[in-house]
Amino acid sequence: MYPKSKTYILLCLVFSILCLAPFAQADLDMDILPGFDSYSKLGRWLPLKITLTSVDEDISGEIAVEIQDSATGAGQIYSIPAKLFKTARKIQYLYVLPQSFRRNLQVKLLNDRGKEILREDVSLMTIPSADLLVVAISDTGGGLEFLAERPQAGEAASRNIHISYSNPHGRTANSSLPDKWKGYDSVDVIVLGDISVSALSAAQRRAIRDWVYDGGRLIVSGGAHSQDLVGTFVEKLLPVRINGTLVLDSIPSLSEQFNWNTNGTLIVVASSELIDGSIAIPADDNGLPIIAQRDVGDGRVIFLAFDYLDPAFRTWDGKRRMWEKLLPRGTPIRRTRDVDVASLLPATGSVRLPSYKFVGLFLLIYILCFGSLNYFVLKRSNKSELMWITMPAVAIAFTIGSLGFTYMTKSRAPIVSEFSVVDVYQEMNRARINTCFGLFSPAKADYKMEFPASEGMFVNRIRTNDRQASQDDDLKLIEKGAFQMEIPHTKTPSLQLFYGESYVNFSGSVSIELSEDSAGDTVGEVISKLPFALADCYVFSNGRHAYVDNLASDGHAQVKLGRTPTGDISNLYSTRDGEKKRFISAMKWDLKRGVRGTGIIGWMDGSALKSLVQMDMGEEYKTLGMALVIVHK
Repeated sequence: MYPKSKTYILLCLVFSILCLAPFAQADLDMDILPGFDSYSKLGRWLPLKITLTSVDEDISGEIAVEIQDSATGAGQIYSIPAKLFKTARKIQYLYVLPQSFRRNLQVKLLNDRGKEILREDVSLMTIPSADLLVVAISDTGGGLEFLAERPQAGEAASRNIHISYSNPHGRTANSSLPDKWKGYDSVDVIVLGDISVSALSAAQRRAIRDWVYDGGRLIVSGGAHSQDLVGTFVEKLLPVRINGTLVLDSIPSLSEQFNWNTNGTLIVVASSELIDGSIAIPADDNGLPIIAQRDVGDGRVIFLAFDYLDPAFRTWDGKRRMWEKLLPRGTPIRRTRDVDVASLLPATGSVRLPSYKFVGLFLLIYILCFGSLNYFVLKRSNKSELMWITMPAVAIAFTIGSLGFTYMTKSRAPIVSEFSVVDVYQEMNRARINTCFGLFSPAKADYKMEFPASEGMFVNRIRTNDRQASQDDDLKLIEKGAFQMEIPHTKTPSLQLFYGESYVNFSGSVSIELSEDSAGDTVGEVISKLPFALADCYVFSNGRHAYVDNLASDGHAQVKLGRTPTGDISNLYSTRDGEKKRFISAMKWDLKRGVRGTGIIGWMDGSALKSLVQMDMGEEYKTLGMALVIVHK
């Protein structure tokens, strides 16, 4: 018996090892750092810096986060591929969009069969949208703690301000700067201190620049490090041209406005001059800009000639009053009123109905066959008793015929209807695309959308009160070389609505040369080198406009601007085409800040998703809708 018992125990041991082997966890480590000290805002994208380390095993799979929408119950899955050889370490960024107040997220590492290998919980700190989140990037660190403190007696109360410090050279949570502009979605202000801009990667530099154009506020500190900004991406954003540095023993403009006193301390400031379109707040007595600002895209860049980390400024009692003036006063306006645009998408004619003439002719033939013709034929042949057979037969024949006709003429291609606003920034050869689009599915199928030209297509499902349009299926967003979106198990027919934001490289341009003639009118010429034509255009400059019917690709037009400002340019479109009127009304928040300075606005000939983002579905698809293009000079 003993040998049998021993054999039985050995078999059980081998069986247990074989069963548990697939569940054995490899020697892996997954470190997750949510951006900006875990601060996030509801409905804003959140960056997760993920460091994956493997010791003894190759890894091939994906890193995924699933977030449920508390209102609809639908899930949205965010995923990046995880491919790692043993004894290797890899750093990746994953961007997620929390849809409700939550304290943590679950990040999963899955193998190539979808089986969970590792799971990590990430703690979050959700703050109100009205609060300010300030990110200070510097080597020294600190210097802005007072902004997060409660105002002292006699100081004006302000909203809550949260400070997050980041050191690009560090190896802590504070060094996790995003590589996509949407990673700064919760951030209201970035302060660049005493850092070498070269410490940032090319992707991180591009992310900050794109974020500024998208409406962010960048404050750049000068002082002894001012010359280090020359030749960098920051210099192109500054409101001044830096010529060197100066040493001062007093700054009268700061003393007058903010009661600042150097007490004899020498201060190093940037020697600079304002560029066109910038203002000084304030300028010193000799015209030296101490604080200057300039609007860049939808954002603003502020330059401090001094170093705010200089001990003379860190110990200054009036610094809070100065910083309160530099920070945004109201809640920053974010783009998108996607619920308004969502109401337009179902009305884009995604299902083409037969004409009234065809329906009337079909009914007339049916009545003749079913009634009069059937009756007279049977009566003449004296076989009226067969009417109870022929009448159902005619009805069945017409039913089969109508179903067959519908099947033969039915479009089997999915339809993408879009309403897009395209901002073209010629100075950086980039275009920002904000789009609301709907996918009409004529059949039950799995769909995959790929955006190869996009540098981050951030997509969110639009909430709708329409029960037919709402979907319970999960939406999966994958960053795998090109950005992809997977929509599984669509119902038939169905219309799913999405909002997307993206930047793409853009090589086209428009030259606008304006001057004043002898009669006092502003006249000029517009020369287009765009890759597409524009229709129903307005050239705008300082609130005045000139209408251009069509501007062909590689075309030109002579313009004459009105003598008096015509107000909001969106009102000009609202007087004509009804569909454009609804579009303008829905996207008015986007256009309110977009039409400033000098440029041209017009309707694009074609689809922005198809021609600019190069959206690919792996099959033929149709496009509907419209795209409004704003080219900024």
